[in-house]
Amino acid sequence: TNITAQREAEENLRQNQQFLQQIANLTPNLLYVYDLVAERNIFVNDSVQRVLGFSPNEIQERGSEMIVTLTHPDDLKQLPEMRARQVASDAVMQTTIRMRGSDGDYRWLSIREVVFERG
Repeated sequence: TNITAQREAEENLRQNQQFLQQIANLTPNLLYVYDLVAERNIFVNDSVQRVLGFSPNEIQERGSEMIVTLTHPDDLKQLPEMRARQVASDAVMQTTIRMRGSDGDYRWLSIREVVFERG
């Protein structure tokens, strides 16, 4: 029946999401997915705890303020231009920025970003 097929599809989706999250949490690097349109973080792996000292939930709670509150003000100025170039191409953009950790100190991070979906 349609209800059974829908439940199976939902269960498969849930299992796939769990599998992808397990893989993402195994990488030693900080991995995040950020929605440029909504200006909010969608996903961050567990490495954020080691790199910045915040739990994934603490990052999620920052919502649209995550980038503004954690990125060094001087580095924040370069992000709009970088994002504009990134959206206009399929290239992986790479730069180095400072992000503030839970202790208040800034850490240099080498970041690589790519746009996965265009509206």
